[in-house]
Amino acid sequence: MDRYKEGPVLGTDVIESIRATGFKGLMFIRSVNDDFESVNMYRRSGATASLSKSFTLEELTSALRIQYQRACINGFGWHICVILCTRLRT
Repeated sequence: MDRYKEGPVLGTDVIESIRATGFKGLMFIRSVNDDFESVNMYRRSGATASLSKSFTLEELTSALRIQYQRACINGFGWHICVILCTRLRT
């Protein structure tokens, strides 16, 4: 969750809103909350996958590349990647 002057913003809410418009491209949540329960919650909200904030730059790049290649195989490679960042839940 990120906080803005307008109030808190949850990545899962943003993803659900974007999916509701019909967007079928890749969407990721990058979060420090990378336990099994959290990852399942991200996937249920419509995220393609989650990316741990503990990933090194190489690991992050590799994870994105793998997801992009999977999307290309499934015919979604031309869609835009959206990366959402969240903070530690309090």
